[in-house]
Amino acid sequence: MPREETIQSSERRKQAEKKPRNDQFPAHLSRYEVKLPVPADLKTCPKHGERKILGFDWQETLEIVPPKLVVRRTWIPRRACPTAPECGVVEVDRPVGLVEGNRYDTQATEIEADLGVEAGLSGQRRGGQRET
Repeated sequence: MPREETIQSSERRKQAEKKPRNDQFPAHLSRYEVKLPVPADLKTCPKHGERKILGFDWQETLEIVPPKLVVRRTWIPRRACPTAPECGVVEVDRPVGLVEGNRYDTQATEIEADLGVEAGLSGQRRGGQRET
């Protein structure tokens, strides 16, 4: 029969603190900006007229542009009635991508095929046609 042992005291290990997530791409990557157009129905409030721009949200999407990577920053305007906060804030629909937050452009698979990654052979195009 196994003998029972009593532990005098124990301390619970402290969990490591989680670092805050940084959603920005490295600063050394080149960037260009795209400002989303605001539809007329979001520019004006049916009760109070034209909405004032409060500022912008933005999202960055990593794009593969042969032979370099660039980051597209899309400005997403938010609008509100300056005299009537009860109307709330409206925003243009964000672009949709493959990954949540549209962080990576969808052209990556097309570029892999163009570079011959699909075939694994240099000097061949898609469909096995040889360059001349």
